Amino acid sequence: SVCRETATSFPTPTNGAITVPLTDDSFTNVTVTGTNTVAIYNRRTNVFFIGSNGYLTMNSGDSAFSETFANHFNRPRVSALFDDLDPGTGGTVTRRQTSELVAVTFSNVREYGTTATVSFQIELFFDGRIRITYLAVGITDGLAGLSAGAGIPAGFAESDFSGYGPCLPPLFVTVPDTATEGDGLRAGAGRVSLSAPL
Repeated sequence: SVCRETATSFPTPTNGAITVPLTDDSFTNVTVTGTNTVAIYNRRTNVFFIGSNGYLTMNSGDSAFSETFANHFNRPRVSALFDDLDPGTGGTVTRRQTSELVAVTFSNVREYGTTATVSFQIELFFDGRIRITYLAVGITDGLAGLSAGAGIPAGFAESDFSGYGPCLPPLFVTVPDTATEGDGLRAGAGRVSLSAPL
């Protein structure tokens, strides 16, 4: 599922983050420390790749700069802004691991051959959630989204991130340990709750 909220700062602070020395059309690998792993479409690993052209990939790095659907969907990928970016001519790319996630931040990274810049953060949570935060987008093209890496999905249709609704508080369902399939109606035996009122 996808939802959208207003952002005024990056959720994961960049102070103390490690600078990633990327140049035009380059990539580098990141190894998640400890026993933690990250996931894209249930592909779980402790190694992923940061591409200078605005994406993270699994299985292998990528230096593709043309934001076609074929390029986006050719491997497990999180594209925050897949475009021909060039951190070597302006801006910084950093990474930071916390107790619950790994964050990769592009700050004021330039589009190749122009002065247009983009600032975004991709957070890969160890529980499988992915959060992309945009603070400034001065680039008028590009591609954003997730890929399972199995090629362009059958029936694929583009969507507009700005059209998604707000994030709702999580819904929790508690089922007794003794419940089994076929028990039928068990009045008062479970609980449904929201973490915050709507």
